[in-house]
Amino acid sequence: MIDAINPVRNGYLYPRTPGTAFGPTSYDWRHSCLANSAGQSASDRMPDGNTFVALSDSYMYEVNAQGTVVWQYNALPLIHI
Repeated sequence: MIDAINPVRNGYLYPRTPGTAFGPTSYDWRHSCLANSAGQSASDRMPDGNTFVALSDSYMYEVNAQGTVVWQYNALPLIHI
């Protein structure tokens, strides 16, 4: 699951009130990933607003703001029998 947040900023700083929880109380955008990974995975918002998703050693893809897959690539190595 990817939850994108857009915290309040003051220039390059994120203002915070001591004694209160930091950050927004909810997400601005959510995406249910198309696959799982036992290893480390990541996502990154691209300049065009799409989101790049990389699942460790296996699969990568890009989705737009509506959650539609723009492209995908299966990086699993072929197993020769």
